[in-house]
Amino acid sequence: MGTDKMKVLGIETSTDQGSVALLENERLLGEFLWNLPRSHSQKLIPSIESLLHTLKIELKEIETICVGLGPGSFTGLRVGLSVAKGLAFSLGAKIVGIPSFDALAWDLKEKDLVCILSDAKRGLLFFGLYKKGKRIGDLKVLSPEEVLSFLKDTKEITLIGDGAILYRHIFEKEGFTIDPTPAYPRASSIALLGFKKILLHGEDNLSSLSPLYLMSPALKEKGGQSPPPL
Repeated sequence: MGTDKMKVLGIETSTDQGSVALLENERLLGEFLWNLPRSHSQKLIPSIESLLHTLKIELKEIETICVGLGPGSFTGLRVGLSVAKGLAFSLGAKIVGIPSFDALAWDLKEKDLVCILSDAKRGLLFFGLYKKGKRIGDLKVLSPEEVLSFLKDTKEITLIGDGAILYRHIFEKEGFTIDPTPAYPRASSIALLGFKKILLHGEDNLSSLSPLYLMSPALKEKGGQSPPPL
């Protein structure tokens, strides 16, 4: 299939806010969002159906499925990827996975330096560092104290995400700026980055594509490595 007017479905379920979006190449046709904790298994497929119905587009017209890989909610990621894989298989569509932090950073690309911090539980944080929407290095799992150590020479930076808000008393004490606005990756950005990725690097492997699970070295567990930046 060519890329002329390619219909691209985006799926994002790494946080409590889920979303689905449809693009035609890089043009957003529509997007549905919901913010109900632990509801992705009930909301995802009906939201896709409602979006397509609203846009008067048939499921069989979708040529590419783009899905957020996290880091984030284990259950949410499994739901999103399972639906994405099922659709890609049944439609014969291409599938592309995008780190959810990369999609959020894309929406914040007007900012110079951004550190995305998401609550990973157990006193840990998912960590991603970005400059004008481009990732610097790997995604990590760090304690708040390790974040401070990592950023000790970088004060001209905005910390964003529920993890930044949760531990703002620690970060603000050290002079860091916290953006208090709730920040969630969106399916529209997942789809856009996925479309760009497929043009540059091709599709991902349907059978081997998996969520981005990051584990802390402090827990002595091994986790997946984050894909390289686009």
